Amino acid sequence: MKRSLWLICLLILLTIVKSEEEKCVEGIEKSEFASTEKIIENEEKSVEKSTGNRDFGAWMSSIDLESVEKIKFSTSKKLIMGQVGVGNIHALKDIKKGDPVYNFPALSMLSAHDARNDERVGSIFKEISQSKKGEEEKKGKKKKSLELTDPEIVKMYSIYLKHNENPKWNPYFDILPKTFDTPLQWSEGELEELKGSPLYEYTFQLLESVNDDYEHVIRKVLSKYPDVFPASIFTLDEWKWATSLLGGRVWRVAKESVIFPLIETFNFVEKPSVDIEFKDNIITLVANRDIAKGEKINVCFTGNKMGNRELLDFYGMMLPSNPHDNVRVGVTLKDDDQLLKGKTRALAERGLKTSQFYSMETGGPSKDLIFALRIFYSTVYDFDNLSKAKSGKALSHQNELEVTKALIELCQAGLREYPTTSKEDGMLLKYPNLSNRKKQAITLRRSEKKIFLQSIKQAKAVMASTKANWDMRGMDIPLNIKPIKKG
Repeated sequence: MKRSLWLICLLILLTIVKSEEEKCVEGIEKSEFASTEKIIENEEKSVEKSTGNRDFGAWMSSIDLESVEKIKFSTSKKLIMGQVGVGNIHALKDIKKGDPVYNFPALSMLSAHDARNDERVGSIFKEISQSKKGEEEKKGKKKKSLELTDPEIVKMYSIYLKHNENPKWNPYFDILPKTFDTPLQWSEGELEELKGSPLYEYTFQLLESVNDDYEHVIRKVLSKYPDVFPASIFTLDEWKWATSLLGGRVWRVAKESVIFPLIETFNFVEKPSVDIEFKDNIITLVANRDIAKGEKINVCFTGNKMGNRELLDFYGMMLPSNPHDNVRVGVTLKDDDQLLKGKTRALAERGLKTSQFYSMETGGPSKDLIFALRIFYSTVYDFDNLSKAKSGKALSHQNELEVTKALIELCQAGLREYPTTSKEDGMLLKYPNLSNRKKQAITLRRSEKKIFLQSIKQAKAVMASTKANWDMRGMDIPLNIKPIKKG
């Protein structure tokens, strides 16, 4: 009996040991498999582990199956500085310059067409879609009492997808932030930190438009279809979210605004390693240099030339010491100018208007602003020299003095709009526990002030140089007047 019990115990022990050995071998095999297959290691060491985000990679790969052997999509836990979204692309193998990397058909973008063809809500979107111009007259129908434009439908559908299951679009909406950091979604207190910046006034104008659209159009939709579009979900805040989504992820296809999911991988810090080509309704990423296996692929359709004002407005992000920073100033040609027609024509030839905004950049006033001011302050004697302005040269000494004086006044007027000085902003940025949005606002307005101050310094230098070479009589001699010879 004892011998039988002993044998039974021995068999159990051997079974346990064998099981543990098999687990160990299995673990080693899995480890070796992982080390072989794990070609990509996110350089930020923050690859998301959730099923939804793994689905995003699989979803993006499924759009172009030929790219599966070349690249792999992944997502980061946190938003990396300079990146629009949490999407990343890495090379699975060496890619040669000129090779296609990834294809994204326009049909795979989120459009009003997708909304109208959704199995559950498509019929409603068809019913409230804005009719094409003249369509009612042709069909003898009355104009609809409730109509949404295609961009409005895309925004409504985006909110719907954010809160409902949809196998096709959930992998994308799973990785989108619940709230964007665009000023459109800031609180009133946070927006006050932008006071003085042109972005402050622009954001309030945008808010007014968004609020008006929601109150006078979207509320009617919610009232008519409360079961499908409940007001508790389709709130004003969600409408702002959808507006930010479309604004930052928009792509134009056949004059239609659509959402382009690949923008989640766009990076504004690194130099793009691929170019974007659009042909036959397919967007193709093409390597603009050799890309090594395991390397992160950088995508950016603007060539990384956006200033912090644009980055904050579109994507809710900023870059430190952005070389493309700029601030906008508005100038207007007076209606009672005696040379209004001639000046208007000269501006129009360059594609400019008599009243518009111009940019002042880190390197100084833009060429268009200098050109416009030279035309604005030109006299009848300067009109023979307009070819100089077109080539970026001064029309005359007197004209150049007026231009530099106007530039200084523009900059000083801009600086007066801010409640703080550049030095005070520098001190504020040293405060601990600053919220991200407050830090962004202070950084932006400080950058704009630096541009104004630098432009004033440059204008004064030009003024001093012009005065040193200016005819002491106080005006230039017109080029078409020859000096009188003594008899």
